[in-house]
Amino acid sequence: MLQRKYIVFTQDTYLRCSIDALMQASFTEKILCFCDVDSFPSLDALYRAIESVCADTRVIIISRGLWLSRLLGSLVDLEMTDDFYKWRLCIFKGQRNHSRKIIDKILSIRQLKTLTRREIYVIHLLLAANSVSEAAKLARFDVKFFQAITIAIARKYNLRNSNELHFFVRKYMLWS
Repeated sequence: MLQRKYIVFTQDTYLRCSIDALMQASFTEKILCFCDVDSFPSLDALYRAIESVCADTRVIIISRGLWLSRLLGSLVDLEMTDDFYKWRLCIFKGQRNHSRKIIDKILSIRQLKTLTRREIYVIHLLLAANSVSEAAKLARFDVKFFQAITIAIARKYNLRNSNELHFFVRKYMLWS
C-alpha cells in the first residue's frame, strides 16, 4: 500500500479540509504540493515556501483569480470554483508543474527579465511614486504616453490596467 504524501500551502481552512478529504481516497507515488498562491502576501513568501518545502516535487497551483494567480496564469492548474472531477483529474493527470519551473517563473517576474530597458525604468518610477501620474511627472513624460507604457507592461503581467500594475509593483515586487 502506498503512503499518502502531500503538502498544502493555504490560509483557507475549508480548502485545506477539502484537500485532506480528497487525498484520503487518492494514492499517489510521489509527494504533491498544493499551493493556493493568493493566500501568500508577496512573491517572496511564495518563493520561499516553494523553495524550502517543495524541492523537486510536483506542485498544483490553485487560483482564486487575484493578483499572484494572474501573474502565474500559465502555471495555474485549478481554480477554486472548479468541480470535484476536475480536481481529481488534475491530481492524477494534470500539468506537470515542478517546483523548479515555478521558482524560475517567480524569479523572472522579480528580475524583470521580460521587460525592455525603458519598461524597467518605468517600473522603478512606479516604485518611487505614489501614483501613476506622479511617476509620469518624475520621468518628465506626458501622462498619456506614460499610461500607454504602463498598460503595455500590465498586459505582459496579465493585469488589467496601469493602476493594477502600480499596486502590484508597490505591494508584490518588494522582497520582504
